[in-house]
Amino acid sequence: HDKVRGGLGIMLDDAAAAVFAAASLLLLNDLIQRLS
Repeated sequence: HDKVRGGLGIMLDDAAAAVFAAASLLLLNDLIQRLS
């Protein structure tokens, strides 16, 4: 059970990091569009 829970935690952490990175890129792109 602990191994499964740990695996899910790592997957969720990776997913959260990917979502955060995508959101950051979108915000950065929006900022560049506004400045140019």
